[in-house]
Parts: sequence; structure tokens; C-alpha cells
Amino acid sequence: MEEKYKITDENLMILSLEVIKFFHESMKERLKDLIQTSRDTTERSYKLISIYIGLLTFGFGYLYANLDFNATCYAIITLLIGIIRATYFILLVLLPRTYMPMGRNFDELQPNEYANEWNEKVTTELQQKLILRNEIISLNDAIETQHKSNIKRVEQYRHSLNSTIWGIVASVVIFILFSFL
Repeated sequence: MEEKYKITDENLMILSLEVIKFFHESMKERLKDLIQTSRDTTERSYKLISIYIGLLTFGFGYLYANLDFNATCYAIITLLIGIIRATYFILLVLLPRTYMPMGRNFDELQPNEYANEWNEKVTTELQQKLILRNEIISLNDAIETQHKSNIKRVEQYRHSLNSTIWGIVASVVIFILFSFL
């Protein structure tokens, strides 16, 4: 297993507190951006599933009212299959959803453990550096998890759109074929 990148003890002593704070703030911004991307994907998915439900309702309503084994019905059935498949993929985007909150719970920060390890010789600046280093590691884990989740969700969103497009194409082909038979 690959070891995660981290600030070494030697480099922690060399880097200033301001630089470490800059890294921490940059990573918080990156995580915020990834969380916003996740929210945007979710919002677009809700809009898309609303359209799919409307199309499914209309398509099944048409079939119930006009059930006749002709080119039009076969084409609509084919289109509905594509939309059902698209709805499945969009549901994968929406349910369940990985979310990485920013920061950690109080018990995860472990203030008592830090206090027990440090003595009077550990300066306030070094204490802040050590805590920020651990926060940077935690942020990096959250960033990696959220990024992987976003990539997976975007792929599922793409599969949903592709299913709709291929459902339309297949519907047209079926309609043309059955019209000439």
C-alpha cells in the first residue's frame, strides 16, 4: 500500500506557521470546491429525474390509452426502456450520497492526548504546527474521498444521459423498421 504524503517532522520545524496555515486554508478551499461540485451534481440530477418521471408518466399513459401493436407503440416502448435505464443511473447518483464534512468532531481532535504528550518545552507555535499537520492529513483524506465520489457520480450521470440518447436512437430505428414491415 502506498504511504500517504505528509509533512515530515524535519520539514515541520523548517516551515513557518504561516506557510502551514496557508496549506491548511488551501486544502479547506479545495474540499469546499469538491463539496460544491457534489451539490451541483445532485441539483442537476433532481432536475433530470423530474424530467424522466414526466416522460415515463406520459409514455405509459400513452401506451395505456393507445395499446396497439404497431410501429408507434414499439418505438415508445423502446424509448421507455431507455428512460427507465436512465432513471436507474440517476437514482444511483442521488441515493446514497457520500459526503465528507469539513473539520472533525471534538473527540477526534483529541485535545487531552495532545496535552498529555506535550510539556512546557513545546512552544505554542510548535503545538499549532503539529495540530495543523494532523488537520492537513485529515483534510487530504476527505479531499480524496470526495473526489473519488464526485468522479463516480459524474460517470453515473453520464450513463443516465447516454441511456436517454440511445433510447431515442433505438426508438427511431424501431419506428422506421416497423413502419416498413
